[in-house]
Amino acid sequence: MSSKENYKNIYKYLYEAFVWLFLIWIGIKSGDESIYFLMGGFELFVLFKSFIHDSFGNNLGKLIKNRLHKEQYRNVNTIKRFSAVFYLLFSFILSLGMILAAAPICHKLFGADNIRYVIYILALNLFILGINEILSGFLVGEGFIQAVNVGYLLNTLFMLLSGIIFGSISYNYAVKVCALLKDDIYKGFYLAMGCAGAMLLSSFLIFIYYFIYYILVSRQRAYHEGINTVESLKITVWPLFKHTLFRGLSGFLKNIPFFLFIIFARNRMKEEISLASLGGFYSGFILTCRFFVTLIIISSITLCHKGCLIFNKGEVRNSRGFLNAGIHFAFVKGLGFSAFVCMGAKLISGVLCVSDVKAGTMLFRFGCVFIFFYALSFIVSECLEMAGSYIPDIILNSIGVVFFVLLIAFLPSGIGKNVNTIMDTFVIYSVVTFCLGMFIFYNIFGIRINFIKNLVLPLTMAALSAVVTGLITYALGPHVGYGFVFVIGIALYYLLYNLCLIFIRNFSEAEMKYMPVYIKINSFVEIFRG
Repeated sequence: MSSKENYKNIYKYLYEAFVWLFLIWIGIKSGDESIYFLMGGFELFVLFKSFIHDSFGNNLGKLIKNRLHKEQYRNVNTIKRFSAVFYLLFSFILSLGMILAAAPICHKLFGADNIRYVIYILALNLFILGINEILSGFLVGEGFIQAVNVGYLLNTLFMLLSGIIFGSISYNYAVKVCALLKDDIYKGFYLAMGCAGAMLLSSFLIFIYYFIYYILVSRQRAYHEGINTVESLKITVWPLFKHTLFRGLSGFLKNIPFFLFIIFARNRMKEEISLASLGGFYSGFILTCRFFVTLIIISSITLCHKGCLIFNKGEVRNSRGFLNAGIHFAFVKGLGFSAFVCMGAKLISGVLCVSDVKAGTMLFRFGCVFIFFYALSFIVSECLEMAGSYIPDIILNSIGVVFFVLLIAFLPSGIGKNVNTIMDTFVIYSVVTFCLGMFIFYNIFGIRINFIKNLVLPLTMAALSAVVTGLITYALGPHVGYGFVFVIGIALYYLLYNLCLIFIRNFSEAEMKYMPVYIKINSFVEIFRG
């Protein structure tokens, strides 16, 4: 894997992290009750989007690049035409499915018919994302992966700018409508429409960027030369679609618990819990946890992907160094963020759960372990996909979904009373998928987890750093406000935590080579270590 491909993985998850941040901002701006308009439509969109992912573009790019290297230009044209027709049709069917499912799902499951207009916009966005994936695959195949990386960064920038503009316009209009109708619930509907419109505009601008770039750099002019050997579509194209469908099914299974919780909670808790509490739980707890999970993935997924690619070449022994380092970083970051959320529960709740700081504090304090367990189970699933172990990956996620359904349907701790029971359900679900995932991971890759290095020492340093940071932030909080102290606290905690880990030599020299910034920090720590 080249450095540009490494950056592609980072940029992809960086974009996802900004999406979670953007949705958190919408939750804060619109209020807990009205966020329900967004979460129903968005989680349905995430489910369908599971089948529109970068795996198709990556595999298509590799296929084209391989044929270009062999000068099989006629094959390249065939692959491009067939893959474009298939994926356009596939994306259209998914978008049409979203549109057809919008009205009955919103009426019967969500109890809010207006959500369907949000879903209509997101369905169109889904189709454009499919087109963008085709173009990105063409660019990767032509050797312009840097253009795709820039596309991810531009997509993040476009989404944030258009989101702020559309969000502000729709919010100001919603305030006027709510004042006229004397019902604040419409504030969330219009803000959700603005959010969906911003995502659609961002995807369309990226489509224009990819299309123009591809037209300018395409090698079509040289395809009349070279070898004219034509391979069967079964050999060239079928593996591409097989991997795409398996990857989509895996993503669908990972995301469906978040969709199921909305359905079960809304329909089983109408009397026990208010819509505001449900919306606050989603925008405050779920989105925040997914944001931290994405940061953990960014810190370790590149190393895991490198290890899996080496593993696929049959170099099992060489792959273990990367995989061990990737899992170690995931453990360290997961424990670090979980400890920070536990320590700063009141601080985070003061920023994200303004309507009920006390309830939000309890959620973050006792549900922080969800971040660690879910992140590790997600990374294990990604490693299985990269290694081509699709069946074990699907079995892992299927068992997780079945267990989640059993929890919310039958157990007393399942969804049925208040948001704390929902949090308990997600925590238990993440623990089960983590344990099962680590068992499968060990049996396939043969990786032995050093619990002293990966668990005990990082957890001790995380607790120590959390206590020190907590004392400082609680002292500053009353004077400068929650928001400013939150930013200062997370920066201080992250620096202190990593300094402690390097000081006790928790990272080996080989692991620090994978993360160059740690080498510079280590040289600074050596001064105090003597």
